[in-house]
Amino acid sequence: MAGKERTDINKTAVFQIYFNYGQGLSEANSLIIPYSPGSKVKIRKDHTLTGDLKEIRIDPSNNIGFFQGFSFKLIGNGKELLYLDGLPDKDKTQNILLTSQKGAFMSLTDDPMIWAEIAAPKGANIIIEANLEFTEVIEPFTSCISTLMNRSIMKDNIIKNYKITLEQKDEIIRRKEKDIKEKLC
Repeated sequence: MAGKERTDINKTAVFQIYFNYGQGLSEANSLIIPYSPGSKVKIRKDHTLTGDLKEIRIDPSNNIGFFQGFSFKLIGNGKELLYLDGLPDKDKTQNILLTSQKGAFMSLTDDPMIWAEIAAPKGANIIIEANLEFTEVIEPFTSCISTLMNRSIMKDNIIKNYKITLEQKDEIIRRKEKDIKEKLC
């Protein structure tokens, strides 16, 4: 890629928080906060809940990349409702590869997700605070993943074709055996 300008890199990443008021998650019940990849990000946002909050989902980015120093805090009426210093248990994340370093992880797709159960009443004023440093992954990692996926697809096709070839050989043998039996009888 030397000498070429990358046009497929997102200039802006998006931190998105979904609010589940009991009817599931939707874009309509979410906050979108854009930020620039490659820098330390501090997010502070005031929000008024439009329903009785049951759960939130945090999508820290819409890009594949590395996160460091991740923390998330939700404050309601001056009281801390949720604090994540790093990530919650593995079963509360999706499309994320955890690391041994506190607050560091890698998104495996452009849709990393973190869930947390939380209760807060309709109309509550909340403050969202998040800290993170996000570095978008570019070549050669993405091409490496692509190559591995292509190799896997090729391997699957070779196996499939091999099975078909074996089935065709078996069919030819059955026909020849049948022809021989018919000629002998």
